Amino acid sequence: LARLLMSATPSATYKPLAEFKEKQFPVTGPVHGEKGLYCGGDFVDIEECGSLYANPSGARYQQHTSSRVSSVPTGHYDVVVIGAGCVGGMIARELSRYQLRVLLVEKADDVTQGATKGNSGVVHAGYDDTPGSVRAQYCPRGATLFPALDRELHFGFVRHGSLVCAMGDEDERHLAELLERGRLNGVKNLRIVRGPELREMEPNLAPSVTAALHARDAGIVTPYEFAIALCENAVDNGVQLALHTEVVALQQDAEGRSFSVQLADVSAPTPPTPPLTSSPLILLATISIAVAVAVVSTSMLAATGFFLFALASVSLAVVQHGRTATTPLMTQTRAGDPKFAEKLKAQREAPTPSATSSVTTDYVVNCAGLFSDRVAAMVDDASFEIKPRFGEYILLHKNQGSKLVRHVLFPCPGPLGKGVLVQPTLWGNLILGPTARNLHDPIHMAQSYDSILTYILTQCRRLVPYFDPTQVIHTFAGARAKSSTGDWVVRVSPKAPHMVHVAGIDSPGLAGSPALGLHAVELLQKAGLSLRKDPEFEPRRGAIVRAKNGWKNLKIAQNLAESSKMDPTRAVICRCEKVTEGEIIDAISRSLPCASTQAVRKRTRAGMGHCQGERCGKLVQEIIARELTMPQHEVPRRPWPESSMLPQRWLKPAQQEKFLRLAEGE
Repeated sequence: LARLLMSATPSATYKPLAEFKEKQFPVTGPVHGEKGLYCGGDFVDIEECGSLYANPSGARYQQHTSSRVSSVPTGHYDVVVIGAGCVGGMIARELSRYQLRVLLVEKADDVTQGATKGNSGVVHAGYDDTPGSVRAQYCPRGATLFPALDRELHFGFVRHGSLVCAMGDEDERHLAELLERGRLNGVKNLRIVRGPELREMEPNLAPSVTAALHARDAGIVTPYEFAIALCENAVDNGVQLALHTEVVALQQDAEGRSFSVQLADVSAPTPPTPPLTSSPLILLATISIAVAVAVVSTSMLAATGFFLFALASVSLAVVQHGRTATTPLMTQTRAGDPKFAEKLKAQREAPTPSATSSVTTDYVVNCAGLFSDRVAAMVDDASFEIKPRFGEYILLHKNQGSKLVRHVLFPCPGPLGKGVLVQPTLWGNLILGPTARNLHDPIHMAQSYDSILTYILTQCRRLVPYFDPTQVIHTFAGARAKSSTGDWVVRVSPKAPHMVHVAGIDSPGLAGSPALGLHAVELLQKAGLSLRKDPEFEPRRGAIVRAKNGWKNLKIAQNLAESSKMDPTRAVICRCEKVTEGEIIDAISRSLPCASTQAVRKRTRAGMGHCQGERCGKLVQEIIARELTMPQHEVPRRPWPESSMLPQRWLKPAQQEKFLRLAEGE
C-alpha cells in the first residue's frame, strides 16, 4: 500500500511511446553488457568474455587491497596528486609504474565525484580544437590511447564515431573549416558525408540535415567507470588514496623543492537515525486508530477507512526510517535557480577548514578541477582563475538509445561549446545535452528548470525529431572547469618549480586525459623527479559488470533471505539493469572503497535503470552493511535530488505529458 501511495511504475504501453515508435526507423547493433562486452573498441561475444573478468591475484595486489586507503595520511611522499577525477586518476596510474611513494588526495567520499562524473562520456576525435592550442596538443593523441587502455582495464570503450550535422550552406562551410582543423591537428579518418550514404548511416536524422562531418574514430565510455578503473589500478599498484581529505595549505621550503601539505578531514559525521516513534506518520497512524475505535460502533465502513490510512502511514514511516537524513523520500518541483548550482557556488566561496594532519612531499600535481585555482593560490600563483560552466543533461530509457541512433550527433558548434548533442550511451540509453550556463552569469543562473528542459529537448529534436520525451528517466548536471586563460593550463607553476598544474580541463578533457597523464609525468621528470621502473607493475584490472544473455540463468532476489539461498552470480538485486549480488560484492571487495549505494551504483549500475534505485536501493544498502560489517543506517543512500531537475524519481503520466509539451517548445 505504501508503494502504491508513493508512485506507480510508468506503463510500458503509454500511448506516446507507441506513436513515436511508428515514426522511428529501427536501428540495431550490440549494446555493452547484452550478450557481450565492448573491449578496446570491439564487441566481444559473451562466450569469450571470461578473460575480461580476471583480476590480478599476486602477493602485491593482495597487500595493497588489505592496506589500501588512509583517512589520515602521514609521512613523506615523492608526489602528491590533488584530485581523483579522470585526469588525476590517469596521472596516479602513470606514476604507479615507477618506484615512488604517491598520495592521491580527494576531498569527496569517492573518486570521480567532480566534473568526470557529470559529462557525456564522448572520446572526441580532436577536430574542433584550435590548431596550436593546448587542447589540440592532447585531445587527438589521448583519443588514440583509449583502445589499449580498455584492453588493460576493461572499463568499456566503443568506437561508434561521431557526426557533426549541417543544416544548410552556412553550416556546410563550417564543416569544411572543421575538416581542415582536424587535418592540422593530425586527426585521421575524417570526411564529409551527404545524401543516401548519410541516411543509411543515421536513418532517424532530421530531414533538414544536409551533410555531416564523420569522425570514424570518435568513441564513447562511461566516464566515471573509466576513472574508477584508473584509480583502482593505481591503488592496486601501490598508490595511497585519501578520501574525505582536503588540501588546505601548501608551504614550500626556501628553495621551492619540497612542500608541507596541510590536510583536513572533511568527512561528514553519520547522521543519527531518529527513533521510529518520532515520525509524524506514526502520530497520524495513532490518531487514525483512535478515531477508528471511536467510530467503530456507528460506522464500520468509516472505521475501516481510518484503519487503512493508519496502515499506510506506518508503512511509509518504516520506509522513511530506513533512509539516512540526507536522502529524503521525495522532492517536489523546484523553480528558479537550481539548488545544485547554489551548492557548488557556496563550496567555492566557503572558508578553508582547519588542518587536521600534514604530510611532506617533493612534488605536487594540481588537478583539483573546479578548485584548482584555489590550490594554485596556496603558492601565490594567480596565473589563472576557474570560472565554472554548468551543463545539464537528460537521460532517456534504453528503448530510445542504441535502437534510435548509432553515432554521437552534434550540431555545428557555437560560441559556448560543441552544442547540444544526441548520443547513445555505452549501456544503450539515449543522452541529450548539455547546456552551457556560466555560474558567474546571473542571467544564465536565473533560468528555470522548465526553460532548461525545453531548450535541451527542442535543440535535440532538430537533430532527431522522433525520440520520445516521455521516456525520460533521469536528469543530471556537471560543472566544467573553464579557465580564465581560455585554454587548458598544463605547465609547471611559475611560483613553485616542483608543482605541476593540469588545470582548467574542460571538454574535451576526457579524451585528452591519457595524453595529459603521460605529459604530467614528463613535466615532473624535467623538474627533477627520478623515475625508476617498477618491475612488479600490474597493468591489468578485471571488469566488474558481467555480460548477460537476457534473463538466462538469472532470478530476481526480493530480499537477502531469498538471495542467501541462491548463487550470488545469478541473484539479481537490480532488476532494471540485471545487476547481481555477485557483482555488488565484487565492487565492494575491490581496492577502492565502495561504502555507499552511490559508489555501488557507479561501479555496477545498480540503481541506474528506469526506477533510479527506488526498488533496489535499500537492498544494496543491506548488502554493503553486511559485507563491511557496519550498521545499515550508517551506509549512505544516494542523495536525492542533487542535480536532478525531475520532481521525483519516476515520472507519472501527468509529468510525461508535460515533457511532451516542453519538447514542442510550449
